[in-house]
Amino acid sequence: MSLEEMLNDAEARPLLLSVDAENFLKGTLRTEQETQGYVRPWRMSDRQYRSLGSVGAWHPGFYRQMAQCTCGIALAFTTDATRIGLEVCFDEEPLATRTMLRETDGESPQPPDGISCIVDGKRLVCAPAQAGEQFVEWYIDNDPKHPTWQRLPGFGLTHTVWLWLPCLRGCAVRRLWGTATFFKPLKQQDLLLVVGDEASQGFGGEEPADGWPVAYATHNHLDLVNQSIARQVFQSDFLLDTAGLRDPAMIVVAVGEQYRKEAYSTERLRQDGRQFFGVVQRRWPDAQTLLIVPYTAGNENYPVAPRSPFPKLETIYHSVAREFGVRCIEGRQLVDPHVGVQQGTEGYPNAEGFSQIARRLALVVQPREDQAVLRQRAKKLLRQVPDYAFPLKAATKIERAQWLFVKKGACLVKFSSGLQMLYAPDHEQGQDVAALFSNRRALAVQGEAMKEWVSTELGLTHAQPYHVAIYKGKRKISVPERYHIETLPAATLDELLKRYPDMDTSTVDDLDTQNEVGTFFGGFVCDKLVGFIGTHEEGCIGSLEVMPAYRRRGWAFALEATLVNHLIDKGIEPWCPVYPESTATLRLLSKLGFEITPATQECYLCTRD
Repeated sequence: MSLEEMLNDAEARPLLLSVDAENFLKGTLRTEQETQGYVRPWRMSDRQYRSLGSVGAWHPGFYRQMAQCTCGIALAFTTDATRIGLEVCFDEEPLATRTMLRETDGESPQPPDGISCIVDGKRLVCAPAQAGEQFVEWYIDNDPKHPTWQRLPGFGLTHTVWLWLPCLRGCAVRRLWGTATFFKPLKQQDLLLVVGDEASQGFGGEEPADGWPVAYATHNHLDLVNQSIARQVFQSDFLLDTAGLRDPAMIVVAVGEQYRKEAYSTERLRQDGRQFFGVVQRRWPDAQTLLIVPYTAGNENYPVAPRSPFPKLETIYHSVAREFGVRCIEGRQLVDPHVGVQQGTEGYPNAEGFSQIARRLALVVQPREDQAVLRQRAKKLLRQVPDYAFPLKAATKIERAQWLFVKKGACLVKFSSGLQMLYAPDHEQGQDVAALFSNRRALAVQGEAMKEWVSTELGLTHAQPYHVAIYKGKRKISVPERYHIETLPAATLDELLKRYPDMDTSTVDDLDTQNEVGTFFGGFVCDKLVGFIGTHEEGCIGSLEVMPAYRRRGWAFALEATLVNHLIDKGIEPWCPVYPESTATLRLLSKLGFEITPATQECYLCTRD
């Protein structure tokens, strides 16, 4: 028997518990009483609503329609019910929503709105929004140990429930019902305030829970007030009076897509941004504040209106952010252009894109840690990595290596040469880390899937697979006494640079940097330099060169063996990358006793220029 059937059954109805839905609302600044006991929740103050219809608003009528949407508003509670139901009266879909859907709803297989139900972190079927009074219900008792049990009222498990109201239209709520003995409101948490445009309101998703503000707030245990309005721009008077809003711990501002579509003065845009963040700074000086550059900024695939300030928007956003101490984030770093954006539309994120935004924002705002802490964690996490990821393990012994991200799912390290190395057993986190923190010029990754993603999403289309050769033994290699090999002094290094301009370095200082974990050795015959070998900044063996007249005389073996022995003495495991076409080097390393991985895992990617 459904909950609605129980309501209409004289014997079953007394078994149900009914409470005022208003008592469980989150994300509201105020409510209005309507007829027949319905209550309308509002996500902005009365003065904010009036400001959206003022002369300072770009599109007053449009904005006020969007302001009536219940975006970011939820009923949140714990209950022992097995079934819950909500009396709700949905508004008609606004004309403004239909207008926006023609731009943003390129892929949605169903009407993109309704009430999302999340029970104990798991999403249930979305109840579609249909204009008028509705009774929507869900069966929430998902007990994996006893899936066939039908529990009596009062004997159900305790569940945490979030009912996210429509984001593209408004609604009013009345009573919450359930086969329960209690409904208890959730405790107050730190507040996230989002002021954005259509992407932050939820256009492009398929239901309210798809929105990135919902996902971010949920996974980071924050309450949410989402004051996003489609087509919104910087409007300084919008935040002057937010009666009913408690102080937020975090503020995310994500407006500006509309600047691409209309003519506007660049200087006025800068002034609007300064006035807007001036209000934010005065009202909430302690809040962590972020500014997101529109996702289409810098992308030539999307048209820009004549006399639009959009071509200079990134520069203006970063300038304003610096002035007010605000963290500025490139929207294109938060969304993959080939996966997270709806194809055939104006560049709006889809449901996958919203998920990416939420995950990546969480990485961006995490506290910065000291390099010593990151290096120590990297040593622990990378202790047992596969051989193809050995280069990152080796980097933990290099003081000048800069660790950009170190977690169980992904580790990213950077060298002064510009090369970055990524190890990502969790591919999703690896993609997020690469999108946010890589320099998008030179990156070493593992695995075909990650290689394809980096090539497609980051534009590093020039790929060079390579072997990783590791000398795992502690036993030194015997070097015949007839080979005179010694450390090269700086003067000789300078001479090498002149003689071999193609060496993987450009100055003596660079060579000194490379010498951090090893050194450069030279082979001599009658005080004449006949060959040399050294270590690169990444700690790997490289720069092996034997003069043509002295090749095939064992010098390559002797030089390599000498450096291997030196590294063993220093407690460093010798290794080097080798491209597949370097067959002579591969033979030499095998002869020396190196273990060599197939060139199917590790890959170096860079831009073609």
